Amino acid sequence: MSEVLKILLRMIVVLFVLSFIFGFFYSIKLFKESKIFTVNTVQINGVVNADIKKMMSQTKDFKGKQIFQIDSSLGWVLDDPWIKKTSIKRIYPDKLEIDIYERKTVMKIKSRNNCYFYSIEGDLIGTDCGNVKVYDNTNLNNDKLYVVAEIVKSLNDRFTSIDINNSHFVINRDDYQILVSYDLEEYKKSLRYAEGLATIYKKINYIDLRVPGKIFINGVKNEA
Repeated sequence: MSEVLKILLRMIVVLFVLSFIFGFFYSIKLFKESKIFTVNTVQINGVVNADIKKMMSQTKDFKGKQIFQIDSSLGWVLDDPWIKKTSIKRIYPDKLEIDIYERKTVMKIKSRNNCYFYSIEGDLIGTDCGNVKVYDNTNLNNDKLYVVAEIVKSLNDRFTSIDINNSHFVINRDDYQILVSYDLEEYKKSLRYAEGLATIYKKINYIDLRVPGKIFINGVKNEA
């Protein structure tokens, strides 16, 4: 085989390979740009407290776009203080599902004239002042709020209100108060024992757990 023929065959092979590669990627481009993959439906799941109207407004532009062009990060959604994280699923050929994961809250707090939900992660989310049971007098000291939140979770709603002060906080129940320091471990050790002691009292004004290792109950004991 002559040298010229060899060169010609090589050129044909190269052209064939290049044509194949071009055709392959061009086919993918046409495939992605096909109207079959134009977003027709956007479904948002998991919204309870977040601003669903704002999300629907911000996602309406997704319709009509190619499903492959949608940014899956959805960073703008995280501007909503209720939203912890998001995920987006492409359901081919033309549907998007956006899953919203909201922050879980522990308690509703009133501090001065403002009200907030306090989340498990320690975030404060502004809200209205209806049905408040926790009142803050510490200018929202996060260390103190954390301790109170942990105790609120353990109380299972067995309180009428809580007053958060700088030196201690007060758990108000229907018929008596519990005065507590911000030592969480000490509280856990003392409360159950204190509630056991409370059964020997006919009337209790308050239980004081502020001094480590000591329980003081102010009230009237049952008659012997």
